[in-house]
Amino acid sequence: MTPIKYLLYDVDPNEGLNKQRRSGVFFLRRAMQMGRTLVLPRCRLLARHRHRVSNGAAADELSGNDIFVRWSSLYNMSMISTVHQVVE
Repeated sequence: MTPIKYLLYDVDPNEGLNKQRRSGVFFLRRAMQMGRTLVLPRCRLLARHRHRVSNGAAADELSGNDIFVRWSSLYNMSMISTVHQVVE
């Protein structure tokens, strides 16, 4: 039995949501090429993007005006999983 291999990544804390999404797409392709399960980091939302959070309970308050949310609060994880295996 072959062990499951993972690809972890993180983004610069100063990156906006769109750059975080593009990084996610880049690393999703890399995980597919490498045959690894992609581990998604939490998304960082600037205070001006708080209205985009669909599930307020998923947001963790941290220092400053920014919040961190799970990918599933912003994106359809079941659709992403049809392309390749990902975990949060």
